[in-house]
Amino acid sequence: MLPFGAVALGSTSASQTVTLTNEAKSGYVIIGQISMSTPDFRYTGGCYPGTTLAPGQSCSFGVAFAPVGTTGSRVGYAQIAAGTLGPYKFPLTGTALRGF
Repeated sequence: MLPFGAVALGSTSASQTVTLTNEAKSGYVIIGQISMSTPDFRYTGGCYPGTTLAPGQSCSFGVAFAPVGTTGSRVGYAQIAAGTLGPYKFPLTGTALRGF
């Protein structure tokens, strides 16, 4: 889980870094699209589609929380396509506060 804490509506959190590592002893992982399940969370770049990871290699990408709509808790997922190996998902959380 990647928690973002509280962010005011209309604002954007600092980007948090996620590192993907190919921990296999052999074979390559080719990163496809990285997407978020809700518009409250944003992909901020890195591990671009087509990135190929050899065993032991890593790449990093960013995610930010930019709540829209009403106040309250948010739960979403980051999804990483990786050919026949994926998709991989992990949860994202944050709380939208009234803007100032």
